[in-house]
Amino acid sequence: MSLPEMRTLAFEASTAPIIAVTEDHCVPTPGWAKTITTAFDNGEPELVAVGGSVVNGVTDTGLDWATYLCEYSFFSPPVAEGESAVIPGMNVAYRRAALEGVPRDLLTSGFWETTVHPLLLERGGRFLSLNDLVMLHKKRFSWGLFASQRFIYSRYYAGCRFGGASFAKRAAASLASLALPPLLIARAVPAARRKGLGREMLRASPHLLAFYVIWAVGESVGALRGSGKALAMIE
Repeated sequence: MSLPEMRTLAFEASTAPIIAVTEDHCVPTPGWAKTITTAFDNGEPELVAVGGSVVNGVTDTGLDWATYLCEYSFFSPPVAEGESAVIPGMNVAYRRAALEGVPRDLLTSGFWETTVHPLLLERGGRFLSLNDLVMLHKKRFSWGLFASQRFIYSRYYAGCRFGGASFAKRAAASLASLALPPLLIARAVPAARRKGLGREMLRASPHLLAFYVIWAVGESVGALRGSGKALAMIE
């Protein structure tokens, strides 16, 4: 069973008016739940989701930093404060009423950041991003596990994005995906410096370079051949 399917079952088994979503290796900081409830209490009815920042909770090695920066550097604090269209999928809470209006096949077909969030925004919903809502990401990956998961997720993403396109467009996207590593580096390095993580980026760089190449190959395969069974293989 895929993660979105399990998440949907959990949502359907719940009863609370606010639905918080996180992952098993994440640890909320003190005041996390209170920050969520206060935001919804003070928000307008159009406020349908509240998200925050993601802080690295495993920092012993360069590999630890590489896995964090590869996945969550965008949500490293400080994040955008206030209304935002982009919030993390593992440090987020929703109004139950908003999720109840989402078709079930959309809830189960992919990760909510790419399936549910666009629909909520299209319907006039608002997302709130708060720096006070902090989640610690505390998972130590082996190199092999993270590399395989990076490939699988990248294939899934590109397969979903180009699955209905013509062969010519898929082939072009597959070829263009191979240019991702230098683009990712050009984007990641200044972003890390702005967030005070320049030294950590340097420590992580040998692993990050390899992960960016794997990322590119995964998207290239996904664009050309589709996502296959990738969604069910994501941990």
